Amino acid sequence: MPSGGAERVNEELAACHVLEADGKPWRVGDTWRDGPGLVVFVRQFGCVACAMQTTELSPRLELLAQLGVATLMIGTGPIESLVAFVAREGLDGRSIRVATDPERKAYRAAGMVHSVWGTWGPAAWPGFVRGTMAGHVNRIEGDPNQQGGALLVDRDGLVWFTRRTAFLGDLVSGNELVDQALRLAARRTSDVP
Repeated sequence: MPSGGAERVNEELAACHVLEADGKPWRVGDTWRDGPGLVVFVRQFGCVACAMQTTELSPRLELLAQLGVATLMIGTGPIESLVAFVAREGLDGRSIRVATDPERKAYRAAGMVHSVWGTWGPAAWPGFVRGTMAGHVNRIEGDPNQQGGALLVDRDGLVWFTRRTAFLGDLVSGNELVDQALRLAARRTSDVP
């Protein structure tokens, strides 16, 4: 059963369009049109925490794809920053679609946190230090006060998992995402006659 009961995805989020690297719009709801979809929101394309979140997710992308989960990562910032982020993080040719939402419409529709305190407050500094020590360079290439998160939606538009991060360095666990995808795959298998 989906976390939080049988909550349906916000139709406003499903209808949002984000921009891919080639400038073409992608409707967020198309991510789960043919099967489960995972939408991962990163803060912005230059953030050390966004690089850490990508490092957390990246080794699990192929497994998620094998489980039938389409993954969409959304950041804020210009398309040029998206292109540089994809190259820097080694996402080109991987089982993930990366897009930008410079107006943050999808973030608002998904209820993601926007907080100056979450970026510059005391809870953010350990994440900043961890990311810097891991070799990530901090740049501002989008809205620095936008926080991230993730949601997993099944083909019927039911939300199976939601996590909204509160501050820089508050990451969504890659293992938890895989666990939720496995639960959803097991549910789909048990529903087959």
